[in-house]
Amino acid sequence: MKKSVKKIDVLNVSAYPNPSGNYFTLKIETSGDEKIDLRVLDVTGRLIEEKKNISASDILKLGERYISGIYLVEVAQANKRRTLKLIKM
Repeated sequence: MKKSVKKIDVLNVSAYPNPSGNYFTLKIETSGDEKIDLRVLDVTGRLIEEKKNISASDILKLGERYISGIYLVEVAQANKRRTLKLIKM
């Protein structure tokens, strides 16, 4: 029997400070309670970091060890996916 996927109406992701010289704090707002998956890619598409089964209430700090550049954060929950650009100075 297939597991049905709940429809998520709201999935918003923001990062602050952005740009940053140190780390980014991610804020995730969602209408669902399903776990969230996160991937960070550099501009060439190389996977830098991956986190699975995150709760929306988790405080996520990313980027302390990233070199200067542009990164894409992909956040996925059920039927929703969001991408956010981070700038590390």
